[in-house]
Amino acid sequence: MIETEVQKSGFITGGGSNLQGYVQLIISGLVMGSIYALIAVGLNTILNTTNIVNFAYGDTLMLASFVLLSLLTALGWPFLVAFLVAIVCTIVLALVIQITAVNSIGLKNLSKNANWMLTLIGASIILRNGSMIVWGTVPQPFPHIFGDNLLHIFGAGIVEQEIWVFAIAILTMIVFELLNERTSLGKALKATAFNKDAASLVGINIKHMIYYSFGLSGILAAISAVLVAPITFVHSDMGLGLFFKGFTAAIIGGMGSSRGALVGGLILGLVESLAIAFVSAGFKDAIAFVLLVIILLIRPGGLFGKVLVEKV
Repeated sequence: MIETEVQKSGFITGGGSNLQGYVQLIISGLVMGSIYALIAVGLNTILNTTNIVNFAYGDTLMLASFVLLSLLTALGWPFLVAFLVAIVCTIVLALVIQITAVNSIGLKNLSKNANWMLTLIGASIILRNGSMIVWGTVPQPFPHIFGDNLLHIFGAGIVEQEIWVFAIAILTMIVFELLNERTSLGKALKATAFNKDAASLVGINIKHMIYYSFGLSGILAAISAVLVAPITFVHSDMGLGLFFKGFTAAIIGGMGSSRGALVGGLILGLVESLAIAFVSAGFKDAIAFVLLVIILLIRPGGLFGKVLVEKV
């Protein structure tokens, strides 16, 4: 998507002013960056309560995209109904992954037990191969549910869908931040993230909080699927790339930080967009990897995170 949009600018085609090209680059970068940030928030939601990284999160998003696509195109359901059903399906899937791949190895000292990595990677592989069996391996286009009208900002042509994607992604992150700060559930999740033993002593059910975190991450995965699917083709391997970008955004901003996820996602999106225009589209993923390595070398805790040292 980014490559296609950037090619419309003066940087690639030679038509239009530099200002138009810069505007196109910035908007394309912010749109994809906001999706990366939303994925990072979903990863942080689970990380904060379990201290683990859900390696199956990208494939959960991928499956949500396929479910929504099937409901819209094969069954002809209205978008709102299809979206709500997709959310329910994604929540159920997230909870099944939590029960089978996480609970099965025990919640006590989970972060110190490397088995969770194997079970979650296994869940990712199962979901990916299962989607290939059901939907095939050919990338499928997704309906332009947010409109495809061309808007002009400083002379640059911007698809209406891009504006909606960016606005919905930012709004979703604001709502989830308010949920964490203003509700009893959010405060219980924060207490669990801060100190599980202390939270348990004041009556918080840690196991239930982990269920809630996986359920909330499922909602975020479904929303992310709705935003990214109209921009890219839906295919079985899309989850792996999106997971890597979301994980990179979380690392840049600081694992566990919602504010960091937003900043990290936007930085990654902008860097990718500039790399496509000034270097090559083939280096897009490599640029993300290089940026990840640089952040880990310079500031391992990320821009807004802290490096914790555990004494044993």
